[in-house]
Amino acid sequence: MPSGLVVLRDQQLLAMGAVMFDRYASEVLAHVREIFPQRLRAMGDEAARALIASALSRGKALGLRRERNLTLFVDLFFALGAPWEAEPGAAWLREILNDLDRSEDARMWLIYRRLPARCPDAGDRPVAP
Repeated sequence: MPSGLVVLRDQQLLAMGAVMFDRYASEVLAHVREIFPQRLRAMGDEAARALIASALSRGKALGLRRERNLTLFVDLFFALGAPWEAEPGAAWLREILNDLDRSEDARMWLIYRRLPARCPDAGDRPVAP
C-alpha cells in the first residue's frame, strides 16, 4: 500500500465522473425501457441514450442534482416528447422548473402532482402526443 498523499489530477477526476455518468445513464435507460417500452422500441436505444443525455444536461442546468429528480425529469421528455419545453402548453411546467425559490424536490412534486390533469395524453406511445 502506498503511504502518503494520493494526488488525483483533473483528467483523472473527469474520467471518473464520465464513468459514473455513463453508469447512471445506463440505469436511466433501463428505467425508461421499463416505463416507456413502446416509445423506446419506436426510437431505438441510440436515440434514447441521446435524449437521456440531453435531458440530464438540461435538468442539471435547471438546478436538479438528485438522481431521483433527474430521472423524473428524463421521464418528462419521454412522456411529453423531446420538444415539450418549447410548446406553449408547457408554460406551467417551465414556470415551476424555473422557480428556484422552491427546492428541486418541491418542483418535481408539483409537476407530477399536476401532470395527469394537465397532460392526460402523456405516457407510453410510439410517438409523443
